[in-house]
Amino acid sequence: MFFELRYWSKLKLRHNLDVMHVEKNVFDTLVGTILDIEGKTKDTIKARLDLERMGTRRGLWMNRDNDKARRDLAFFSMKPNDKKEFLKFVSSVKFPDGYASNIARCVNVDGGKFTGLKSHDCHVFMQHLLPVGIRHLLPEDVVKLIILLSIFFSQLTAKTLRKTDMFQLRHDIIQVLCKFEMIFPPAFFTSMMHVMVHLPEEVLLAGPVNYRWMYPIERLLGELKKSVRNRAKPEGSIVEAWVQYESLTFCRMYLKDVETVFNRPQRNHDGGMRNEKLSVFAQSARPFGDPGRGESFSRNDMEVAHWFVLNNCDEIMGYLYEHEEMMKREHPSHLVNKLKSSNSPTYSDELYNLAFGPIRAELFSGCNVNGVKFLGEARDDKLCTQNSGVHVPGGGKSTDIDFYGKLTTVVQLLYKD
Repeated sequence: MFFELRYWSKLKLRHNLDVMHVEKNVFDTLVGTILDIEGKTKDTIKARLDLERMGTRRGLWMNRDNDKARRDLAFFSMKPNDKKEFLKFVSSVKFPDGYASNIARCVNVDGGKFTGLKSHDCHVFMQHLLPVGIRHLLPEDVVKLIILLSIFFSQLTAKTLRKTDMFQLRHDIIQVLCKFEMIFPPAFFTSMMHVMVHLPEEVLLAGPVNYRWMYPIERLLGELKKSVRNRAKPEGSIVEAWVQYESLTFCRMYLKDVETVFNRPQRNHDGGMRNEKLSVFAQSARPFGDPGRGESFSRNDMEVAHWFVLNNCDEIMGYLYEHEEMMKREHPSHLVNKLKSSNSPTYSDELYNLAFGPIRAELFSGCNVNGVKFLGEARDDKLCTQNSGVHVPGGGKSTDIDFYGKLTTVVQLLYKD
């Protein structure tokens, strides 16, 4: 019917393949096969008999003994002990707050399978967990191909794409599928495995997949399904609930002293923009937890923290360069006193209070910065999420070296007003 339309023969993008469902179906097929999950694996008895009838892949034929046939575990599937080790690894992984759901709840170590994985769980699993977890549990040639498949989806779903990368992906996915055919049985190659060949071409025609996949649509449909009260008339329930939502949304625009969707703070509220004159204090941040007086924060730690503040303040960098020799011999407060006595135009009360150092320090267990939650290591170990990891890019002579570590305590330095 579509080919009877005049424009259909000239239409370049005839189908908008949903990457979300393609990735989930490929993940289910791949993981079900390498874990040999009953009902999900494509390495079945019928698949083995098909190979016998075709006379290929003799290593995957049924093992016959005394008129009995049994299906031995294939080389691309994990052994029972390896499967249990892989599932334990997955159940021990922690993700940052808001990045993914708690995948550990979907792991059944004793049953050797996953239950209740959502589409986004498969998305995270495919691109981050699977390449790491299978490295020492499967043969090297199988691991390399699965890593290449993971890289394919990772580059395909990136927010920023290059045409040259998409041309390369279009070539690479064909090579990966051809090598897959040398490992897995023909039953492994469902229609979804073939659809991957067309995904890079659709990206070249329609742009990044983030604007075309089904995640926001599925999320909206999930909200609409919650509004169904009369299962005999679901459409009427949804319409009635949507009219009420639109009416309330319109009224919320005129409510000033009531918390609404328009003035409600974010989940990880960082306090908003700060009206600080010094750039080093302009960063939006809001520590939380019971503040400690810093008994474990020694005077030496205070001086190190103050040195860091001084060396990251743009307003004071000029003085550091101009009076470097003086700063080596004297405290920076002497320099500011000279600026104050000479009525320097660059002098300010904020700079004066900064030079004299902090009055005291308060210690917190966590902090919200730019809408991201950070927790201290002691508090983070009690949760099922991981928010204590920090990354600091290298500076000075080590610009090409990045530093990774764990946040232990959030320190708030209090200066004189």
